[in-house]
Amino acid sequence: FVVAFLLATPELGVETFALSVRFLGWPLAMARLAAALLVAFVAALLVARTSTRDAAPTADPSPMPDAPTLPFATRFREQLDALAGHVLPWTLVGLVAAAYVDTALPEEGFALHGLRGYAATSLIAIPAYVCAASATPLAAVLVAKGLAPGAALVGLLLGPATNLATLGWLRAAYGGRAVVATLAGLVLVTWGAGAVIDGIGLMPPAPPVAETHAHGVLGWLLVGAVGLLALKGIAAAGLRGWLGSLGEGLGGVPATS
Repeated sequence: FVVAFLLATPELGVETFALSVRFLGWPLAMARLAAALLVAFVAALLVARTSTRDAAPTADPSPMPDAPTLPFATRFREQLDALAGHVLPWTLVGLVAAAYVDTALPEEGFALHGLRGYAATSLIAIPAYVCAASATPLAAVLVAKGLAPGAALVGLLLGPATNLATLGWLRAAYGGRAVVATLAGLVLVTWGAGAVIDGIGLMPPAPPVAETHAHGVLGWLLVGAVGLLALKGIAAAGLRGWLGSLGEGLGGVPATS
């Protein structure tokens, strides 16, 4: 259960799914969601079957003190601030990276299909920490530049689920054999999911050309609300503190965004 939760949480966030729908379209967003559930399920089974260690606690944990009951509005505001502080910096990085790749790479400048595409995205995604939300716009741009949608899905699944920090934690908790078996199983499952996506020809929707800069009132209101959340977080923690989630993801602890 712990392993399934660790691997599935980054892919099942509301913000990740919303960005997937916006940049990849409903069919690919639903495929990403289903594949993330399958990845978590397979990883949990493999760890359970191959682990050489008992990760259960040896003593009964101390009872947790009762948390004070806060009004719903207070809890909602605190949780929204925490979510914005963790997601917005990574989303900003993803949008800047996507904009740079879009302008720097020519059309078909990243044309990778089939096993070559799956292998290339796996080699990049497995060791590095990839935020599921921020990688979504970058994946959409790479697909527009020639990357196969299945290969993009492989990167979107493996990146948040496997990184050096997570693999190190798995090895310490469950042993090296469990890590090898889980990693091999995840690669096979994600490559299979990518092959299915490419086989049925799922593609992100073509970006609109004529209405690229045409935004309604609701769009501007939402942009303003997100901007206010970002400014509130920066004012409370400072710019360096607000960007601290980037360091947490790149550091030595498994991240869940």
